[in-house]
Amino acid sequence: MMSRKQSIAGLVLCMAVAAFAEAPGWTNLAGNVVYAVPVEVKAKQILFQRPDSTNTFTVALSVFPESEQQRLQHTLGHLVIPKELKGAYEFAQRSILRSRILYDQGHITLEEFNKTVRKNQTALRRRASSLIEREQASNSQVEHLLETLSKAGLSSAPNK
Repeated sequence: MMSRKQSIAGLVLCMAVAAFAEAPGWTNLAGNVVYAVPVEVKAKQILFQRPDSTNTFTVALSVFPESEQQRLQHTLGHLVIPKELKGAYEFAQRSILRSRILYDQGHITLEEFNKTVRKNQTALRRRASSLIEREQASNSQVEHLLETLSKAGLSSAPNK
């Protein structure tokens, strides 16, 4: 029969194995995989937490390939805009902001405001499609950009 200490030790071991299994893997330039949970990025360093403890460690972001750097930043909620989309994204933001101002002043309807948001999202999606085909951007990265435009529209939406 198992003692109470053995039962607790077994439970802790199972939890540690489960946490380790759920930790994402991040492949560095050398091909080694880091199994840890990213906590934050600051000063071009990324802070990871080991899945089986509260211990943390820091790694230079530059040891990861560009695609992993983007995935890490996306995972942490950072907005990563491919340079080829930066102008189109900024244009869409300005367009949505102008529409919000026009709506707030009563010059356009809510329907027109929402149409502007959708139109800008569609234009950005079209612009991004060739980047996705050439694997210079990922679907999830583009969807994240579109989501931020949508949120910009919602957060700036009608004060009436």
